Amino acid sequence: TAFYNFEGQIYNVDLLPHREIDLPAHFLMLHSMFMGINAYYVLPNFGITPYVGGGAGLLLNSVQSQYPGPANLAQEEGSLALDEMEMNWGYHGMVGFRYMKSESFYYLEFRPTFHNFQYNSGTGLLEENDQFMLQSFQFQFGIGTSIF
Repeated sequence: TAFYNFEGQIYNVDLLPHREIDLPAHFLMLHSMFMGINAYYVLPNFGITPYVGGGAGLLLNSVQSQYPGPANLAQEEGSLALDEMEMNWGYHGMVGFRYMKSESFYYLEFRPTFHNFQYNSGTGLLEENDQFMLQSFQFQFGIGTSIF
């Protein structure tokens, strides 16, 4: 049962039982650039140097899709029906090991990350504000040189 106001907008609906639908592949295309600060605590050295840390900062997030939003699966071929860019926030923790030589170093780091996404999707009466937390686990290794 749906009730409409005098402008024809739905304001109360008895919803159908919960149903799951399969979203198409590449329903959302996400891009995120992190700008922030990290803090590290170096643990006692035993040939290699272990460390732990955390970081937080701002994100420049982009959400794109050929579909206007989760409530509307009418695809627009050849164009982006959803193309939103938003500033948001994120944070991460890190655990790593560093091996120092006289002029260079090697490191191995594990980093769980949490990026907050918020964006407007849909069109017309199906417009909504969507949000989610993108969680990932990064594995990093590298080689560097001392400049001092």
